[in-house]
Amino acid sequence: MSDEVKERIFEPFFTTKPKGKGTGLGLSTVYSIVTQNGGTVTVDSSPGEGATLSVYLPYVERTIAPSAPEATAADVNRPSKASVLLVDDEAMLRGLTATALERKGFNVVQAADGMEAAHLIQNGSLFDILVTDIMMPRLGGIELAKRFQDAQPKSPILLISGFSEDIFDDAQAHEPHLPLMRKPFRMRDLVDRVNELLAATT
Repeated sequence: MSDEVKERIFEPFFTTKPKGKGTGLGLSTVYSIVTQNGGTVTVDSSPGEGATLSVYLPYVERTIAPSAPEATAADVNRPSKASVLLVDDEAMLRGLTATALERKGFNVVQAADGMEAAHLIQNGSLFDILVTDIMMPRLGGIELAKRFQDAQPKSPILLISGFSEDIFDDAQAHEPHLPLMRKPFRMRDLVDRVNELLAATT
């Protein structure tokens, strides 16, 4: 990478990929997680020489038992072991999101794009909530949301996107009643929003 690119690789939404091929959130997400845990990420790269990214985390001398997560009012009010259909074509972010939801007691089914999710819906799989990216190959989140609504009209939907304000405006124009979250988001905020939407339907 050139010096100019290296200076910006951790910026949210910065990408060297063609338009529509990437959101620039991969390294931004990694950097955010590492730094929030007291670590740092460095990059060593020159044009034509490849790149090495190093992650440094604080040394822990003893094992610390994880504390039990605090139960919020939304946790109590939502359906027990609620199922989430999580759809995002960014594999790393999808995996991180799934882990955050599973740690809060959700049963998460992942789909790599809208078409894969649509097959699950068409085959009769039932979910308490749909969490889907807006911009995806083959079948976008808006069309997927419509199919999900037709199959499960009482289940809530949460749209997420890392693209521009224009994408959000377009989504609101087509589905003004659906809630939206912008990437990058804190996983806690996403979990809280999912809890709120589920609690509102009980």
